[in-house]
Amino acid sequence: MNKDVCNLIPLPIRLIYGAALMRAGYPKLFTAKGHANIIHELEGMHIPAPNLMAWVVGIMEFFGGLFLFIGFRTRLTAVIESANVLSNLALIYINGGQPKPLPGEQGLPDELSSYLGLGGLLALVISGGGAYSIDGPDGQESENA
Repeated sequence: MNKDVCNLIPLPIRLIYGAALMRAGYPKLFTAKGHANIIHELEGMHIPAPNLMAWVVGIMEFFGGLFLFIGFRTRLTAVIESANVLSNLALIYINGGQPKPLPGEQGLPDELSSYLGLGGLLALVISGGGAYSIDGPDGQESENA
């Protein structure tokens, strides 16, 4: 496969995962019901300082998604988001499942969705941003940091 085509491979992953993360993070940051929901879920997972952590999760998801979408510091962002997904998976196992979201609100990703998300994020860790990213097709963010 030629290099130009290979540089396009991360593009749909970045756009889809970036948009999905922004969509997940938006209500946590910008709506009262969404913020209350993530606090409720974090309390159900026995997370210390759930109000503070709700802001942390919302910021990580929304701005991490934005960074992936535009291809800014793709590898670093994908590593951070992978840690977020792994912590969600660990809490699912530790707590024997996830708490139910508040009525009418979207819950945290389930186990299968978390594994699928982790796969895409790890692909971005390996590939970098690729073509049409701020990082550039060769992942120059690591050299300019």
